[in-house]
Amino acid sequence: MPRAVPRAKARHWPEAAAVALTALVFDPRATASAPKRIVFAVMAALWLASAIAPLLRGNRTALPVPLCWWLALCGWSCASLAWAQQPDPLRAVLPLATAAVAMVASSWSDDKLRGVAERAALLICGGCGLTAVVQLARGAAVVGLAGNSNWLGLAMAAALPLAAGSLLRLRGLARISAAGAVLLGMAALVLSHSRTAAAAVGLVALLQMRGALRGLALRGLALAGAAGLAAVMWTGAVTSLGGRAWIWRACLNAARRDWWTGSGLGDFGAVFLDGQAEALADLPLEQASGQFVLATSAHNDWLQWLCETGVIGALLAAVALATTAWQLRRSWRAGSACVLAVLVASLGDCTMLRPEVMVLLGLLLATGPRARPRAEDRFAPAVLLVAISLALPNAALDWKAQRHLSRARAAPPAERIAWLRRAAQLAPRNGWVTLELGLAYMTASQPSLARSWLLRSRRQLATIGVDVALGNASMQQGDPAKAAAWYRSALRRHPARVAALVNLGEALRCLGDLDGAARQVQGAAALLPNHPKVRALRDRIRKQRGVAINNTTDTCPLRDSRQL
Repeated sequence: MPRAVPRAKARHWPEAAAVALTALVFDPRATASAPKRIVFAVMAALWLASAIAPLLRGNRTALPVPLCWWLALCGWSCASLAWAQQPDPLRAVLPLATAAVAMVASSWSDDKLRGVAERAALLICGGCGLTAVVQLARGAAVVGLAGNSNWLGLAMAAALPLAAGSLLRLRGLARISAAGAVLLGMAALVLSHSRTAAAAVGLVALLQMRGALRGLALRGLALAGAAGLAAVMWTGAVTSLGGRAWIWRACLNAARRDWWTGSGLGDFGAVFLDGQAEALADLPLEQASGQFVLATSAHNDWLQWLCETGVIGALLAAVALATTAWQLRRSWRAGSACVLAVLVASLGDCTMLRPEVMVLLGLLLATGPRARPRAEDRFAPAVLLVAISLALPNAALDWKAQRHLSRARAAPPAERIAWLRRAAQLAPRNGWVTLELGLAYMTASQPSLARSWLLRSRRQLATIGVDVALGNASMQQGDPAKAAAWYRSALRRHPARVAALVNLGEALRCLGDLDGAARQVQGAAALLPNHPKVRALRDRIRKQRGVAINNTTDTCPLRDSRQL
């Protein structure tokens, strides 16, 4: 447990800057987490490699108790890749990098650990807050350097308690600068309109305000809480909670299949769609259309762990964070407030999927009493370094592939396929890249190549659009029976997908099942009665019925199947 220390005069800015860089790096041509994940993993690997010799000597093999629980979570999560149907090794990068940072930080002095964490939080609040204010002044979307406004709020929820706590340890100009960074962080929190982050900061501020408001740090934290609660009141929290409740219900439906072991890292999208399909099956088409959500996360860390790693993984994560907050409750209130903020925010969003949050959490996991040294602990740093080193190349290639994907979307059709093929060569397991390449081949009227890439995408990515696209490719190839099977597969997960309803009706019409085609048109018309595709298909069915009565045949335009 970190000991009470006087105000530190030592400067730990190099390490703090490396930690803050994880949150501040941004690439507009890739997803927000891609460059942050790379910087986080590279920093963790370099730190671990430089400190691996001291970690293997003497009592350094005695690891903090929270870190031991987190290492168990890392091992279980990596093992779950073995039984996942759509395994995603990139999902293991953040837990492994967090463990590496915690292992290195466990060898630091208490003063250095606090100094690095608090100064990094100041840099994160200042950098993200200043960017958010500039974006507001320019009339652009306020996302800071986080990718979207919700993620900006989550980053501030984790960084603000540590940044406010640093005010007690600084003097003079340093304190004034730190106060400015805290104010920028609070501005970013308010501008993010993140209800989850606002509730987390507000609740933590209230918990830290037991008794009188003592000290500048508590006053700053209380002000952050008030700003956060005001942000909650600005927007419709009740409506948002209703949407979250629907997602959580589908997650619980999905988790029932593998309560203990989970479906494996990377399988969340597929099991969520299956769990949601159970809930949608009992609803009318109009209501199902409004309720369907293509969620990429559970919007709740514990349900995310539950779906992918089962009860075992969720319990390991909960024990690791709970023991950290418990150990810090008296010795380092700012650190305890940070962990509590993450715990609260994790109930309303997937906070632990954000690198900028996990890098701070890794520093805090290094606190607490040490477990009894064991002989096998000697190998933990080396095993962890090997695991991160194996994951880094794939993460770097995925980042570069995302940049190629952005260029492909902006390129003219003649160059799009070439960029997409480069991206697919770099990251063959990226389902979004293979999906885009399959759709590009369909646009180029090459259904055989399109079907090949779409099938690969279906093994990597869980989305209804892949099945609809495979049905369209089968129609282009002149196989309406196979197309109908793909459209039915899409409708099993989303019974109100209008494109699947209309295209299935067209496939059934081509197969001569006019009654079945009419039922699909009826369902589509209930959702979009005036859509031209729906009216055109209804007219073709009526015409074919009249032709059939006259004992003549109608030509089915298989290669121009008029799909949505």
